[in-house]
Amino acid sequence: MMLHCTLVAAPGSALRSGPVELAVELPERCPGAELQAAISRRYGTGTLSVGRVPVADLTVGEGTLVPGAVLVDGEVPAAGSTMAPLALAVHSGPGAGLVFPLRRGRFRIGRSGTGIVIPDAEMSRGHAQLDVTDAAVTLLDLGSANGVRVGGN
Repeated sequence: MMLHCTLVAAPGSALRSGPVELAVELPERCPGAELQAAISRRYGTGTLSVGRVPVADLTVGEGTLVPGAVLVDGEVPAAGSTMAPLALAVHSGPGAGLVFPLRRGRFRIGRSGTGIVIPDAEMSRGHAQLDVTDAAVTLLDLGSANGVRVGGN
C-alpha cells in the first residue's frame, strides 16, 4: 500500500527541516517499527508518534497510521508531564503540520523575525499576535495584508 503522510518535528527533535510530505510504499499490515526504521535511516529521526502513540506500537493501514497521518519526530511525553496544554497547529499552506506548544504569554506570529515563525509567503512578517491567559486565547491581526482566519473564518 502507498502511505501518504507528513513528518513534523516536535520541540527538541533532530529534524531540522519544516514538514516533510512522504509517500512510502509498504506491504499491507506492515509493522510500524519497520516504517519508523526506514524513516529514521532516511531522515535521521528518533522516536516517531501519531496522536502521541509510538509508531513502533502501530500497524500501517490501521487505527491512526493511515494515509494522511502526521508523524511527529520526538519523544512521546509521559502521562502527567509538564507538556503545554495548548498548541497552535498549522493545517494548510507550506507550514502545514507545524505544531507550536503554547503557554501563558504573548506570541507574535509571522513569516520571519517573530516568536512563532510560519514559512508561508501569504503571511506578513509580523502577521498576528496571540495572547494566552488562564481564561482565554485572543488572536489579533497586526495589520497583515491577507488577514487572519480561524477555523476557516
